Amino acid sequence: MKGKRFYSVPYDARNDPVMMRVRLTCGGIVAFGRWQALLGILYDMDGIIDLSDEIMHKVIEAELELKGEKLDEFIDVLVAVGWIDMAMWEMQRKVVSNSVVEQLDYNAGGRPRKARQEGEGDEKTPAKTSRKTSRKTPAKTSDET
Repeated sequence: MKGKRFYSVPYDARNDPVMMRVRLTCGGIVAFGRWQALLGILYDMDGIIDLSDEIMHKVIEAELELKGEKLDEFIDVLVAVGWIDMAMWEMQRKVVSNSVVEQLDYNAGGRPRKARQEGEGDEKTPAKTSRKTSRKTPAKTSDET
């Protein structure tokens, strides 16, 4: 686990109307936990999980404790509420969260982008370089003390 990598979860996220729909459709409060687990994996995987890969499929099944059709049904509900990209799921069996991709780009100092399908444009956008700060001596972090 890499330190200082986190995302925010509002304390009332479980009561969000869209999450309530997911919970009612996918087995109650455990669906909230499964979504949070999947969200963490999406952040680890730069916003894209390739479920056409047999090993990755088994990893996600184990992590979410959903096998076969149950996993597909869960992803289908996430697609239906707009949290997972429909085209990438239906065409390539990839679980893509555009909001995770955009957040990771923002965190890296780049401009937000949507995940694109393979073969869609061949140009690559160069990564932004970080700007130097005017501070002459960097502040010590808690890890350095």
